[in-house]
Amino acid sequence: MVTEERDRKQEDKHIQHALKTCGYPTWAINKGKQQTTTERKEQPKQRTRNPERQEPKPVITLPYIRGITEKIRATMKKHNINTPTKPYTTVRNRLVHPKDKISAGFKCGVVYEIPCKLCNKTYIGETGRQLNTRTIEHRKECEKETSRKHTRAAKHEAESTIKKSAATDHCTRENHVMDWDNTRIINTEQQKYKRWIKEAIEIRRRGCGTMIRDDGVYSLDRAWDCIIGEGRAGSRGRQRPLLPADK
Repeated sequence: MVTEERDRKQEDKHIQHALKTCGYPTWAINKGKQQTTTERKEQPKQRTRNPERQEPKPVITLPYIRGITEKIRATMKKHNINTPTKPYTTVRNRLVHPKDKISAGFKCGVVYEIPCKLCNKTYIGETGRQLNTRTIEHRKECEKETSRKHTRAAKHEAESTIKKSAATDHCTRENHVMDWDNTRIINTEQQKYKRWIKEAIEIRRRGCGTMIRDDGVYSLDRAWDCIIGEGRAGSRGRQRPLLPADK
């Protein structure tokens, strides 16, 4: 590395002689020498702030709702906030539906209700799978039990046996038929724990009108009866594990 001024000049002469020997023109050598010897001090330009320039106002876009947006806008104006409005509903929102509507039978994570054809009782259940899948399981079990021909003793024993589903118990003991075609969704919830609570609320709300043997997977505290309506007696609010005999 060249550090002395005398050595630097000798190095420059050597480079110029080598470039001339290689055929470079004199003007090109002088231009390159000028660029390397000239110190370019580039100082960044500092922006001068105009003290008279006002800061931009904050902006909040509001959906226009007659009678409400005007009041909010007046309040925001006091705090120097701009509030442009946009339409609450548009033609696109009303006419364009890019996603196809899913039929009830293919929905997952639902609380459902199956009515009985011969009485006012209904079966309340929940499933994280498709509703059609769970309904087919109910239907097969009911048809399997009701299609059997029993003797009087065997029939009495079959009626006293607790089946996997309360709907099957109802069909076997009361000799009733479930209205499978009118199965409907009464609530939706993808999270399992919340879905159990919603099922328990629907069971408690209907009280004795259901054919469920217990309060569902999750038993609500009786203190909630004043809010969700009278229901049948049950245990205190605690969660128990899902048993094979439950739904």
